[in-house]
Amino acid sequence: MLGDVMGHDARASAVMGQLRVMARTTAWSFPDESPAQVLSRVDHAMAGLGVTSMATCVVARVETVPGTRPGAPVRHRLRWTSAGHPPPLLVRADGSAELLGQQPGVPLGVAPDAERTEAVVDLPPGATVLLYSDGLVERRGACLGARLRHLARAAGRRAGAPLGELVDAVVAEMLDDAGPARDDVALLAVRAR
Repeated sequence: MLGDVMGHDARASAVMGQLRVMARTTAWSFPDESPAQVLSRVDHAMAGLGVTSMATCVVARVETVPGTRPGAPVRHRLRWTSAGHPPPLLVRADGSAELLGQQPGVPLGVAPDAERTEAVVDLPPGATVLLYSDGLVERRGACLGARLRHLARAAGRRAGAPLGELVDAVVAEMLDDAGPARDDVALLAVRAR
């Protein structure tokens, strides 16, 4: 899970901590539920507990899929859902990158009964998935589409780098190119083997 609560104060940080714990506890308690079902439970818990903040987030799970014939290697796929959050970025081992399209859904804290949808994509060996906050790509006066394309290029150029180096370099490039961020910045990278 990667999320962003509206606001930049201690209360926003506390709410994000609560949401993270809710999501992890829900996923642990209901391991057969999809990311969309987990997100729905979190949204209902927010309403039931009186959490009045609004938040965006993406909940994702990497699944292992057995080979289709004896001796065939296992495959991995990503299953995710979004509550108003920027789309995951898939970076293949060859450096090609694509934003994983899906309707972003309603942010948490707006409509707990909103239908949550999810998407699934196969992860080729060596592929990296990036989850990020809007603070990495949004800048006042800048075209969001251009910033998302820049993120894809920046990550694609570093496709084979160790994850820590990839994250550091992408964040540095994205922040350097558009001036200082006025929002929180988070970037999470996961690589399929």
